[in-house]
Amino acid sequence: MRRALAALLVAAAAATAGPAEEAEALIGAGKIEEAAALLETWTAETPDAGGLTTLLECRGKLRQWDAMADVLVRLRAVPVEFETDARVSRRVLEALGLCNWYATPLERVAMFGRLAKDHPGSPWRFGWLCVVMTNQVRLKDIPAAEAVEKELAAAPMDMAMRYRMGRAYVEAGWKPEQARGLLAEAVTAREAATPPEDALEREMYVTETSVWRAYLACAAYDAGVRREGNPFWEAEPEVPGFTDVTEAAGLAGSDGQRVAVGDLDGDGWDDLSFAGAVWINRSGTFVKRVEGAPPRGAGSLWGDADNDGDVDLWVFTKDHGVRLFLNAKGELTEAEGTGLTGALEAGPEGAGLGDANGDGVLDVYLAVYEGGDMGGGRRDRLFLSTGKGTWADALEAAGMQEESAAPRCGRGVNWGDFDNDGDADIFVSNYRLEPNYLWRNDGRGAFSNAGKVLGVEGVGTVSGDRTWYGHTIGSCWADLDNDLDLDLVSANLAHPRFIAFSNRTQILMNQGAAAGWTFTDIFPWSGVPFEETHSDVSACDWDADGDLDLSFTSVYRERPSWLLQNDGAAHFRPVTWRAGVVQFNGWGHAWLDHDNDGDMDLVVCAGNRPRLFRNDLPPGRGWLQVRLKGRRGNATGIGARVTVRLGGLQQMREVAGGRGTTSQDTARAHFGFGGRTGTAAVVVRWPGGREQRLADVAINRVLDVEEPE
Repeated sequence: MRRALAALLVAAAAATAGPAEEAEALIGAGKIEEAAALLETWTAETPDAGGLTTLLECRGKLRQWDAMADVLVRLRAVPVEFETDARVSRRVLEALGLCNWYATPLERVAMFGRLAKDHPGSPWRFGWLCVVMTNQVRLKDIPAAEAVEKELAAAPMDMAMRYRMGRAYVEAGWKPEQARGLLAEAVTAREAATPPEDALEREMYVTETSVWRAYLACAAYDAGVRREGNPFWEAEPEVPGFTDVTEAAGLAGSDGQRVAVGDLDGDGWDDLSFAGAVWINRSGTFVKRVEGAPPRGAGSLWGDADNDGDVDLWVFTKDHGVRLFLNAKGELTEAEGTGLTGALEAGPEGAGLGDANGDGVLDVYLAVYEGGDMGGGRRDRLFLSTGKGTWADALEAAGMQEESAAPRCGRGVNWGDFDNDGDADIFVSNYRLEPNYLWRNDGRGAFSNAGKVLGVEGVGTVSGDRTWYGHTIGSCWADLDNDLDLDLVSANLAHPRFIAFSNRTQILMNQGAAAGWTFTDIFPWSGVPFEETHSDVSACDWDADGDLDLSFTSVYRERPSWLLQNDGAAHFRPVTWRAGVVQFNGWGHAWLDHDNDGDMDLVVCAGNRPRLFRNDLPPGRGWLQVRLKGRRGNATGIGARVTVRLGGLQQMREVAGGRGTTSQDTARAHFGFGGRTGTAAVVVRWPGGREQRLADVAINRVLDVEEPE
């Protein structure tokens, strides 16, 4: 019936309309090649911006990149309309997006070269191509570098692209002379411009920390700093590196946007779940669980639901709510009658496990995000355990009433005791320029929103008839300055080029009891580079020097992930490229010791394809991993706090039941000590407040701590 109706529509359009309408009808009927042929004939006789744009879209859908470049050149020749018609410009960018998603790097380079050859000076007007090419340069792609250098020679006044290209060389540790020259030209032009040249100002505005790196790079080159491979960084400490072992570890066939770490079979080797798909760790190599595997969902978490001493798997779905799979000696069976199932209005973006009311059983908070109507938030859920193997939605009963007329667009969930009072509080990150929630627990399971009072809801800007905040996606609690309280990192997607009041990522430092547990944002001087599409954030001492470092993923193709080292005072420096963990279009990620060698490895879900990076930390850095065994509550001690002291260094970790947009790091509390030696003092504060102290603990091992009866 649908095909017959489509045929009738095509016939009717051909009988009554011109070429543009006829082509649209053909496209609607799925006849892309016929539409492209018609448009080629028509636009050859009558150059029309609308017709050429539709033809561009057809070539993109057909994956005909060279032909797409031809159309772009012809479209550039159409006067005035292409520059002024916002609708046409938007469609051009959407068509280029097809190339962004589907063309290979070599095809992109070829397309760029074709445009440069046939229409010199024009490729820079297609900003997407600039991003593509400079990202290829960061990966030391020689054809890409040659193509860009050729075009730069033909466009001597394009300072914005000189800045971008020079920055790419610096981050790749490549071609110091070219980098120095390009950056010097760009920085000098910016200083001299009155007013600053728009494109250059825009390019530098969104990457201010990179401007300072540009100055330093130029100064380093002038001072004669040299080192083979990394000429700009000789004065900086060595950076430990990672190796991509995805294939060697058996994960080449994995897929998923979110990852959760947990030991399903209790053999001491952390296993993985990618949104429900289970991969079992066999001494560092993963094998996919096929028999009895749970269905896929939006995300998944590991947590002991029935307090029987092993981890169960919680899978989060739109159509069936929360599906709980109970663990019996490594075999998973779906539990029935839990009260967790039932269709949700939208797919849950964020989920987290914790004990809201102190009854010793895990509860679950869901950030349900939005429906098909963009910006139409959906009501969150707080499922509290009844203690009988069932859960009930208690959001309003717990005091979590929405403060706006409509629900907010929740994307992330983080449980953590930020005020050191022994109960679990919940931070919920909200999207669509809405304020975040910090649900503060009164110790009896009643919550109030302290986000505004304590300074973590975001920075509000009044414009029009409302107050705007940020697009917060992921977030995490972490003690970044080793003062034994939880700080908060809030990862924001922000476009200051287009929306000046959109919040950027925030590094929110906990000011402690004396300041009423308020938070101060130090992002502007934290050393964390601005990135438009920060998505998921985690904290881990991957270099084992005694402080928590940060990792960010960034959504969208051509947007890089970030790995940053902490200097011990919550000041960070980016080392992504040098450490060898760069990935584009990342979403969920997690830290674990997949090979049980004592250092932390990294799993990144990038472009729906997880990658595993093995940490090749050099010897000589002390470490300790604390693995908890709950007896009164959940098996892995979710909600417990571990404090370790050694040689004047104090550190604290909380065991989390998920993070941000439903990713989950290992349940082992990992500590690094750098070159310090000796024995450690360990304090475990179990959920419920009971403390357990261990003295003279040997390091460089996994310490198993069992909760007292």
